[in-house]
Amino acid sequence: MKEHDRQDVSLIAPQVINHFTKSPNSSISATFRYYRKNPCYSLIGDFPIFATIINALKQIDIPLNRYKVLYALNQSDEMKEWSKKEKFELLDELLKPLSVQRKQGFIGHGRS
Repeated sequence: MKEHDRQDVSLIAPQVINHFTKSPNSSISATFRYYRKNPCYSLIGDFPIFATIINALKQIDIPLNRYKVLYALNQSDEMKEWSKKEKFELLDELLKPLSVQRKQGFIGHGRS
């Protein structure tokens, strides 16, 4: 099996880092839509893809605007059905520094 044929969310982060390093003003929502529609990631849910993109951006210190992240979140068919409260709670968790997320055990866990 070729590496690009694997349904593995960890393959997304290096690509996102590479892309945003070259083009830091790229759209988060367009990036999410690209990976969501990519057949290589068709079996992966929206949340793992979205969280991987956001965490990759935090690794390279791309400023994350709460409203742009919310707009990107609303591109998800799965997450469109969530209440505003659920979306804002998710945003609060995703926008925390990576060190805080690791300490709280948030990274690596899906929505409960």
